[in-house]
Amino acid sequence: MISIGKKKILAIITARKGSKGVKNKNLKKINKKPLIFYTFDFIKKNKFFDNILLTTNSEKLINYSKKFSFIECPFKRPQHLSNDQSPQEDAILHALKWFEKKYYSPDFICILEPTTPFRSRSSFIKAFQILKNNRIDGVFSVTKNRHHPSLIKKLRNDKLFKDWDLFIKNRQEYPDHFSLTSSTVIIKTSYFKKYKTYLSYKSKAIVVNNFEGIMIDDKLDFFLVKKLIEKNIFSLNHLNNYIDNIS
Repeated sequence: MISIGKKKILAIITARKGSKGVKNKNLKKINKKPLIFYTFDFIKKNKFFDNILLTTNSEKLINYSKKFSFIECPFKRPQHLSNDQSPQEDAILHALKWFEKKYYSPDFICILEPTTPFRSRSSFIKAFQILKNNRIDGVFSVTKNRHHPSLIKKLRNDKLFKDWDLFIKNRQEYPDHFSLTSSTVIIKTSYFKKYKTYLSYKSKAIVVNNFEGIMIDDKLDFFLVKKLIEKNIFSLNHLNNYIDNIS
């Protein structure tokens, strides 16, 4: 088992039902398996975590998780933590408190969202190496933006481009900018309990490629992920090979 020295890591899978972007997305079938299976499968294959806890308000997800002995789902997430406006951090804190009361206080928590199904083993190994430095509070994955922030603006009511740069550079001339993605998120338990956030000024970014960083937010994202998995494409290398072999 690859680890952060002797530190204990609790993985918390967050899977709320009631998504507006893609209804019941965590249970939607891709290659005859629900989306959440691919997160469960990552956990099973890599054995990175000391304990795994699922927090969900879905009875179907609770029942499905029982097929996996390494997943613990001892409660249904309360309704007040399951609304559209409910911060995910509150649900994680609720699950963490339950776990600490029954077992122990882990050194780190890792947040696993089923909507990032292409997380990689290598990124987690890199994260664990970083976290061996006690001065680091956590790691958070980022992807390079495809569009520079100067090309992203609020649109005026009159739809005129008066607030925009009028002379657009070639893409290569812009400096790199990055966005957060939830493929690899690990934070010290003590920090999370104190500040209720996954980010710290002493967190370190792990840059992942845009394939690994895909997050399912809408139906187009889901369609893309579905087609990739159906073609057995689970990494950027797989995708590159597939594209290169198209005549």
